[in-house]
Amino acid sequence: MLRFAWLNDKNTREKISFVAAGFAALVAAGWTVFTFVVKEPPHDIKSVVPQTEVAPKPAPTQSIPRPEKVITTHIVCRGYFQASCPAHDEFVGCDKSLSDWAQQKCGTYTIKAVKRWDGGLCSYQLAEVSCTSN
Repeated sequence: MLRFAWLNDKNTREKISFVAAGFAALVAAGWTVFTFVVKEPPHDIKSVVPQTEVAPKPAPTQSIPRPEKVITTHIVCRGYFQASCPAHDEFVGCDKSLSDWAQQKCGTYTIKAVKRWDGGLCSYQLAEVSCTSN
């Protein structure tokens, strides 16, 4: 280990520490000046995304649709194990989608997702299914 014998001298180690600290300070100062002088141009979304023409809105029709009337609401959990679901009214296994279940149960419906989480074979989903009528 004769190559590094000069590191055994305390005076030499202090000099190297001083020079290294000065070099680190110079690098930090240089980086600060560089980021101040060389500023990134602002990203203009118009230059990135091609502009397309927007189709005019159709004229409003005379008939005003009636609002949907909610008949019943179900809290439905879809997943692999029913025991892994929080409080719910109905359970749907992985073999059926929420839309299929709601179509069969309600006919006309809306689905509002409440929560999703991983687990089982198909993940879990808790949703509020509202059976509606026009």
